[in-house]
Amino acid sequence: MRNQIASGLKLNPQDAIQGLANGSARVFGFVGSVVGTMTYFVMAVFLMVTMFVFLSSRFDRLWKVKKLLPESKRELFCKLVRGVDQACSGYVRGQLVVAIFTTTGFCIGFWLADVPYWFVVSIIGGVLSLIPYGQCSGWLLAIALKYLESTAAQGGPSGSILSVILLPSLVYAITQSTETWLITPLVQARATRLHPVTIILVLLTGGFVAGIVGLVLAIPVTASLKVVYRELDVSGLLEEGDSQS
Repeated sequence: MRNQIASGLKLNPQDAIQGLANGSARVFGFVGSVVGTMTYFVMAVFLMVTMFVFLSSRFDRLWKVKKLLPESKRELFCKLVRGVDQACSGYVRGQLVVAIFTTTGFCIGFWLADVPYWFVVSIIGGVLSLIPYGQCSGWLLAIALKYLESTAAQGGPSGSILSVILLPSLVYAITQSTETWLITPLVQARATRLHPVTIILVLLTGGFVAGIVGLVLAIPVTASLKVVYRELDVSGLLEEGDSQS
């Protein structure tokens, strides 16, 4: 009997090394993908913030470019710049309203779910919701704090999956779904004068084509293009182009 148990416990060193190597490769592959995604995310946000700061600080100098244009086109150029500026600033104001809604939804939900430090977690998730997928931080932080609380209370892992994982996940799912499919289209439609259905379509298209950068730029770019098209149409340049062609 002992010989059978001993033989059963024997492990081929080559198989053990192979299994360890395969497991390590999977772990490092997962970690690498996570690091790569986070690096791309950080770089995208950094570049967008840098471009925004640069353009804001140089706006007065850029505005002097109108002097290089023919006098007959300067008024149209000013209208285009003002219209694009209003569209982009409206988008930023709309995002702030959406972030306030996300923070409020997290506050109510995480309080009902009895998440430790629910107010701080909600603020973090709401502020980071200004960045695509940033609100996930509030969800993950809520689960981690619930788990640590249940572990510290009993000296080991305790508490049901319902209270530790499912309740924070339910709060996140409801808040995120409402924000994505209802609040953002309605708020941004009013802020940028785009139709709510257009908001949803451009977000889906931008996320599919360019990922995080596409999600950030989809609405302001579409609103700016609408302004440019409207001003060109009013000025008659589009009709002149059609007649010449």
